[in-house]
Amino acid sequence: AKAFNACSNMPRNGDAEILTEQQMKHLMAFLFDPASPVNKK
Repeated sequence: AKAFNACSNMPRNGDAEILTEQQMKHLMAFLFDPASPVNKK
């Protein structure tokens, strides 16, 4: 139950306008790319 509460309390990025749509696309591509340093063990 706590896992769902944590996510529901997080502010939505679109509401805060922290990142543009293009920046979000770049960030998601970086996170999902298998060659990204984020995905190295």
